[in-house]
Amino acid sequence: MAKQIGAKTAAISPHIKVLEKETLNEFPYLDYSIQHSKSGPEAEYKLREIITGESAKGTHFEDLPPARQDLLPIHKYSMPFIGNSYTAIIASRGCPYACIYCRTTITTERAIRYRHVESVIEEISKYKLTNFILHGDTMTLNKKWIYEFCKQVRNLPFKVRIVSNSRVDSVDLDLLKEMKSAGWWMISFGCESGSDRVLKLNRKEASVEDARKAVRQAKEAGLKVWGYFMLGMYGDTRESMERTLELSLSEPFDIVNFSISAPYPGTEWGNIAKENGWLVDQRWKAFDQNYSAQVHQRNLGVSTVKKFQKIAYYTWYLSHRGIGFTKVGLKFRYLGYFLKTAISHLI
Repeated sequence: MAKQIGAKTAAISPHIKVLEKETLNEFPYLDYSIQHSKSGPEAEYKLREIITGESAKGTHFEDLPPARQDLLPIHKYSMPFIGNSYTAIIASRGCPYACIYCRTTITTERAIRYRHVESVIEEISKYKLTNFILHGDTMTLNKKWIYEFCKQVRNLPFKVRIVSNSRVDSVDLDLLKEMKSAGWWMISFGCESGSDRVLKLNRKEASVEDARKAVRQAKEAGLKVWGYFMLGMYGDTRESMERTLELSLSEPFDIVNFSISAPYPGTEWGNIAKENGWLVDQRWKAFDQNYSAQVHQRNLGVSTVKKFQKIAYYTWYLSHRGIGFTKVGLKFRYLGYFLKTAISHLI
C-alpha cells in the first residue's frame, strides 16, 4: 500500500537482520533494511540518514531525543484495563540474557541500554503523558535507573499511570513499593513455564519459584500483575504445559496470556527446530507467537499445543480471577474487541 502511493519502505525484524538478502528478494516492495547494532548506530539514526541523506551526528540510544508524541492520535487509543488515551514511551532497549526463543537477542542483540532519565521525564512533561507503558526489553534490570525515574516522576505537576514489563528475578519488594508510589499500577512478568526443566532447556535464567516470589511481592506492593506464559517451548510436554497452567492458576495474576513459542529466524530455537526437521510450515508469516504452532517436536505435536492453548485460555478466564478481569474490562465500547480476541484464540 505504501509503494502504491509513492512512499519508500523500510523494515526492521529478526528476519531481515538474519536473512537480509532473502527478505529483500522475496519482498521487492521493501526498499531498505534497518537494523539495530550494538557496535554501530541505532536504527533511528540509520532511518534519519535514509530520510535526510546526511550522516547521523549521534549514534547512541542514550542520546535519542524525546519522541514526538504530539504526532500520535493518543486520544483515540483505548484498551480494556489499560484505559483511554494511553501511549508507549521507549525507555530502554536490549537484554543481556540468552533465552533461546527470544527475537530480542537478534534484533537488538544482547547489549542493554537506557535513555537518560531526564530525557524520558522531558517527554512525559512536554506532552503531558499521564497514562503510558514504559517500554523496555528488560525494564527493571537497572534498579538505579528505576529509582531515579521514580524520584523525578514524583516532581511532575500531574499524576501518572504506568505499566511496564519485568523479569521475575530483577525485582524485590522495596523496588516494587517504590514503583507503586511513583505511579505504577501494573507490572507484567515473563514467567514462561511452570517447569524448571523446561526453563533450563530454554536458557531462561529464572526459576518457577522466582516467578511465584515476584508475583506475590508485586501484589504485596499493591500492583496488578500480568503473567506471560509460553506453550510449546523446547522440551515441553503435555505434563509440563499442565504445570504452566497450574502456575497461572495458583498465583494471584490479574490477567494472563498463553503464547506459543515461535521459531524466529536466527534464534537458537529457530535453528534447533530447523536442524531437527520440526518445522511444519516454513513461511515466515506462519511464525506467530499468539495464534500459530509450527514446531512439531518428537514428544509434542502442533495439534496438542494448539489444543492446549485453548484449554489454558478457557480454564483461566473461566476461573474466578478470569471472570473478575472480564467484569472490570468488559465495557460496551470494548465488546467487539473482546469478541474478536476470544474468537481468534478459542475457535
